[in-house]
Amino acid sequence: MEERMQRKEPTRLQVLISRLQQYVDSAVRNFRSGDDTQGMRYFLSAVEGLELVIREDRNSQQPKIDLNELLPSVRRLYFYMRNQDIVGITDLLEDTVMPMTARWLKEGGGA
Repeated sequence: MEERMQRKEPTRLQVLISRLQQYVDSAVRNFRSGDDTQGMRYFLSAVEGLELVIREDRNSQQPKIDLNELLPSVRRLYFYMRNQDIVGITDLLEDTVMPMTARWLKEGGGA
């Protein structure tokens, strides 16, 4: 007898987190290759995506994203933006935001 694995459809939060990861990855790749204009476009999309992820999580019955963990990164990001520090933004996205979003997905993404 052949057993079929049923695949669960991703939740809206999981879809939003995946999209956020794509934006962050694209921003990092463009910044690293020297295309700051395109990198900034993806970065701004990532910021909007992060807002959507947080809003979706907060509207769920059991929010899973720890805002106390996220807040220091957002503060550093703001500092780098004010100083027009593309390297700082890129490093923070790559070293902090990407692992954080991967963890959110692994932990169920609000499922």
